[in-house]
Amino acid sequence: MSLAIRAFSEMKAMREAYQAVSCFHDVVEEVRVVRGSDYVLSPREKRVLMTLDADFKHRVQTVKATLADMRAR
Repeated sequence: MSLAIRAFSEMKAMREAYQAVSCFHDVVEEVRVVRGSDYVLSPREKRVLMTLDADFKHRVQTVKATLADMRAR
């Protein structure tokens, strides 16, 4: 796979991961509006958010590495 296509693919995955985290935050805010501002995430919800956040951070690092590889060539 060419480096440009790989970078594009990784950036697309990073954007999708960001959108998942953002969407989850939006849903939590909507729940807080309905249930009250003192709503606290359940342990399962916290795990989901942590997993989404970790995936996004991993994708960011992957994109940075690919871009560095492109610059080095």
